[in-house]
Amino acid sequence: MPPIIISAAVGGILALILRPHVINIARMRLIKKSWDLHLPAKQLEMEALWDKHLMHGFSSIKDVAETLSTMSDNPYVNHVPTLIGGGGVVDGKEELQYFYANHFHFTNVPINTTLISRTIGHNQIVDEMVVSLNHTDVIDWLAPGVAPTGHRIEFPTVAVVGFEEDIKGDLKIARENIYWDQATVLLQMGVLSSSSVCKIDINTLDITGVEQAKKVLDPASTPSNELLRRKGAWLFKRSPKLDRPNLTETADDKSERIMEKNEGE
Repeated sequence: MPPIIISAAVGGILALILRPHVINIARMRLIKKSWDLHLPAKQLEMEALWDKHLMHGFSSIKDVAETLSTMSDNPYVNHVPTLIGGGGVVDGKEELQYFYANHFHFTNVPINTTLISRTIGHNQIVDEMVVSLNHTDVIDWLAPGVAPTGHRIEFPTVAVVGFEEDIKGDLKIARENIYWDQATVLLQMGVLSSSSVCKIDINTLDITGVEQAKKVLDPASTPSNELLRRKGAWLFKRSPKLDRPNLTETADDKSERIMEKNEGE
């Protein structure tokens, strides 16, 4: 049989074998292209900003300043199961900068995220993903009280990311709530097991209670990073500032505060 015929036959067989994968790749590319074409400019800008934010937090070019440049003047980040992150209160960006620099960007083990789905709304992005990592070091935002186990950890995660425009009209990330099931993390780390559940002092576990719901409803209701404080690892102190503004005060409250200050002078 001539070589050209043999090559054609082999190519045809491979095409039949690989056809589902080829079709799936092509279909995803077409969907992505069609998706981008139909997304309004604002949603495309939101997606690009969020991807830039993730790049400077997880890639080899980690940069706290660049990460913060994608965020509003008073951003809020909450890893809901552990209540670790910061912001959403007076001087929130200062607290968040400390968190990123000391407990996230440069202390993370290598992390792989597999995006399952992304939903883009008017002013919000929701990412569904699977996070995979090797527990070779203490991971402050995930389980600050658990020493490295060397175990492979994989868990589904949902990130809800809100956007707003700053005073210049530029789009910025305003808030992040990141959710996962802490029980599956502690189980894979070996902290929980079928024989240990009833014997563990829950005060030693990296878990939180009803504070999770309260903080999602009102970021200022519960302090961030209590698990890190319990470990003695949260050393952030706010910079002393005179006449510190109150984000929750009304216009009347502000006027009264200024009058009292002027009278005192």
